[in-house]
Amino acid sequence: ITIRQTESDSLGKYDILEVGAGRSGFGSFLERNNCRNYINWVTQDITSSNQEWLEAQSDEVLIGELDAVLLGRKFDCIFSTYVFEHITQPSKHLDQLWRALVPGGKLFIFCPRYDIPGYFLPSARNFNFLEKIKMIYYIFN
Repeated sequence: ITIRQTESDSLGKYDILEVGAGRSGFGSFLERNNCRNYINWVTQDITSSNQEWLEAQSDEVLIGELDAVLLGRKFDCIFSTYVFEHITQPSKHLDQLWRALVPGGKLFIFCPRYDIPGYFLPSARNFNFLEKIKMIYYIFN
């Protein structure tokens, strides 16, 4: 892993935000690669169910919706793993992430493919039958 310092980084650390961190293994990855001292790792999650664990692992924990917790903060890198498929308003979510990047910052989103006919995104499981039909129509037209 290569770490570069940016002009926005006044403490000499690279600011990374992990969105939807849950019980992330990123801290262990940083330790194994001897980069923990160069990273300011901020974790965000929508619920507090993993808050205690995240507080023991990361430098800072943000609990709540992105727009409520970011409050104009900027990051050198933002990533999320297997979260995007649970988002009900992906365009809004993506816009919030882009705005939270410093100029030249990097955004990485990892998510599974859900384009198998008949499969519904986890975020759409609460839809009624008519809403599911509309979604199928939208996906395939």
